Amino acid sequence: MISFKTFLVETKISPTFITHIETMKPIDFLSLIKELESEYKGVLKLKDISITEKIDGSSLTIGQDSKGKTFINTKMSQRYFKPGDFSTFATSKGYDNSISVNFDNILKEVQNDKKLQSVLSKYNTGNGIVITGEVLYVPLATETKNSKLQFIFMDYDKKNLGEEWTFVPFDVQDFDGNPIENKEEIFKALYKISTKERKYTSANLKIDSDIDITLSIDKVKKNILSKYDNIDAALVSRKKIDKPLKDKLKQEIAKYQTELSNKILSYVRAGKFGDDFEGIVLQTKSGTTLKATSARFKDRRAKLKDIKFKKK
Repeated sequence: MISFKTFLVETKISPTFITHIETMKPIDFLSLIKELESEYKGVLKLKDISITEKIDGSSLTIGQDSKGKTFINTKMSQRYFKPGDFSTFATSKGYDNSISVNFDNILKEVQNDKKLQSVLSKYNTGNGIVITGEVLYVPLATETKNSKLQFIFMDYDKKNLGEEWTFVPFDVQDFDGNPIENKEEIFKALYKISTKERKYTSANLKIDSDIDITLSIDKVKKNILSKYDNIDAALVSRKKIDKPLKDKLKQEIAKYQTELSNKILSYVRAGKFGDDFEGIVLQTKSGTTLKATSARFKDRRAKLKDIKFKKK
């Protein structure tokens, strides 16, 4: 039997279908470079971008069905309406339920929270309401030597968190998955019911200056785009004769992908909950989404990947 916490860690490590700068296909990265130069001249101005923090917590959806019955679910679970169902499911799959019981507790507290229920009921469209986000639930954390709380990989400052939980919403839909247009209004309604015990907050980050990536772009232009011919054809070729050039291009482009990611991250001094942060999502006015992961998160994730979990 493996622990449910092991399951959570393995889920965190698994792909989440989000393309990061460093894991983009080389040909897509080159297209990005061309776009950043043509659209923004290598400078991402504050007025043209928004930045949110990737929270290193557990996925959590809070909602009501069309009849007003409250449920929660995680990214890997079905919707549960009855406290105890998380533990029952974990046990049935051979997991230790010492962690899953915490999600049963969250469900119980969500159902008993009159202020939260009021928000859910107010914005229930008649076809239910589903608020998706990340939760930092204190009983799931480990206190570190520096008196911070580690939930999955990152260490967060206690003073920036709710004493019981911190919930960061990022999307709202109805019960069938259709978008609800006034989600920002719903988010604000959640923020208003925050207490020192239960905190609801956005993941928006502010930086002090425009992000200048001209040097990163210039290096790609000089050392890749101007240096090699027929780059796109070489990158998609499956011919044996093209393999040496293809491998060389991929290796060199990967270096500039990391450099661009690090350059963007250098403008972020800290996250919402302390110096540690998993990464950022940067959205441009044209709709381009750039995702970058912090070096500390990558280091900790790599170390935990090397751990061999054993069944009990």
